[in-house]
Amino acid sequence: MANPAILFVDDEPNILRGLSRLLYTERRRWDLLFAADAETALEIAASRPVEVVVSDLRMPGRDGLSLLETFTQRYPATIRMVLSGDADRNRHVTALGVVHQFLTKPFDGEQLKSKLERAFRLRALVPDERFRTLAGRLGRLPTLPDVYLKVERMLEDP
Repeated sequence: MANPAILFVDDEPNILRGLSRLLYTERRRWDLLFAADAETALEIAASRPVEVVVSDLRMPGRDGLSLLETFTQRYPATIRMVLSGDADRNRHVTALGVVHQFLTKPFDGEQLKSKLERAFRLRALVPDERFRTLAGRLGRLPTLPDVYLKVERMLEDP
């Protein structure tokens, strides 16, 4: 079985090189793929399965939000993360419907590895691709009804 693939998308070559160096020791566990723009990222995703896509938000041409929206439509089972230095809160709010995880630049390498490992652990909990696809299409998870929460609290009360 092939290693799971992580696709990093950023228009800054130094960021991509830094990610490559940071994750070099993980190359036996993960296939690390890099794209300098959204179109290249989509070509890569069309040619092979990508389990996680990590994209910058601000890029020339097609931006990261548009790319992640496309991933939501075409590859809903793919875990979608943002790694961005963009401080625009409105962009972050807009991205909530298509992003599973936000990471900010500058980033802590160990934190990034931890987030990726967590994503793969969560993915392993749901082995059925159909369910992952269905869950990936949800803009947000539905909340439990208040009645359920009250009953649960009552059951825990001695």
